Amino acid sequence: LLRLAESPFAREVGLFSGSIRELDTQRLQRQLRAQANRVRRRLSRLAERSQIQWSFRVTRGAIDTELLSAAAEVDLVILGRTGWSGGRRLGSTAQAIASKATRPALLHAPRAAQRSAVLVLYDGSEVAQRALTTASDMINGQNRFLSISIVANHKEDAKYLQMVFAMWLRSRGLQARYRWLFRVDVEMVKKLMQTEGQCVLVLPSSMMEGK
Repeated sequence: LLRLAESPFAREVGLFSGSIRELDTQRLQRQLRAQANRVRRRLSRLAERSQIQWSFRVTRGAIDTELLSAAAEVDLVILGRTGWSGGRRLGSTAQAIASKATRPALLHAPRAAQRSAVLVLYDGSEVAQRALTTASDMINGQNRFLSISIVANHKEDAKYLQMVFAMWLRSRGLQARYRWLFRVDVEMVKKLMQTEGQCVLVLPSSMMEGK
């Protein structure tokens, strides 16, 4: 937007008035700063309510590149599954994080129902176990259910992992429904989320490396 505003031919049309005016770089910068301040204040309120530490940073650049750079410094990446375009499909930024981030990613549907599923992909790795623990913590005391997609090379491996899961969840007083997968890629993740409908996806990053 800022680069566009510097072009002498750039114009904007008022959403309600329909009036045409030049793009003003300074006015656009003020609007972006005001938006950032609103987000910062909301984050502050939510964090203080939950009594957790927080920080806020504004960056400029390609969205995917900036998020992937920031993701390298954290334990968990959380973002909406769709962008400005809305709809039910997995957004391009969410796809980039799911396929390239080096940390577990949690993709959340906007306005997800309280009974929405928490969907976990599990391949037996250590990071997948952390993702499963995160997901089980999310449903404790909430009106949600856990959906586990087991990624394995053979049916015997999937059956064994499901048995281990069931015992682990039973020790925590939880149950889940299971699905077996013998391949996983971005398209498969998109189909899983469409099948679940309104859901929260906890995705081990190692599962999507190179895909």
